[in-house]
Amino acid sequence: MESSLFAKMIVLQVELSDDPTVIKEYIDYHDNIWPEIVTDLKARPIGRMRIYNLGNRLVMLLEVGQDFDLKEGIHIQPPNKKVAEWGALMGSLLNKLDSGEYDEWTEMNKVWDTEKHFSSEKKYITGSSIEEWT
Repeated sequence: MESSLFAKMIVLQVELSDDPTVIKEYIDYHDNIWPEIVTDLKARPIGRMRIYNLGNRLVMLLEVGQDFDLKEGIHIQPPNKKVAEWGALMGSLLNKLDSGEYDEWTEMNKVWDTEKHFSSEKKYITGSSIEEWT
């Protein structure tokens, strides 16, 4: 069972260039992420980061502490040389807008959550059934 000690979830989205080669390149980079990037992320109050894709659409899930401020950025500011290089490289793989600028990670709004509809009982999944956690 996955659990988190972190207080909130932030969801972001962005579009990559709609080119299968670019999409593969983005995924390949993340399969072999530079150690400096991981070190930088560990220094921030980020409990977990996940990136998913569907075609050229990327969605990032960030589990963070209650005091995490996205306006301060995901990486330490100002970024070190390798983090800045990584950011520029990943940015160059994003969709280019009509304005000539590249798309940017944008926070998504929560539409619905089971939290206010489910009982306060904690549950966990085993096999194909959900059981009460006592």
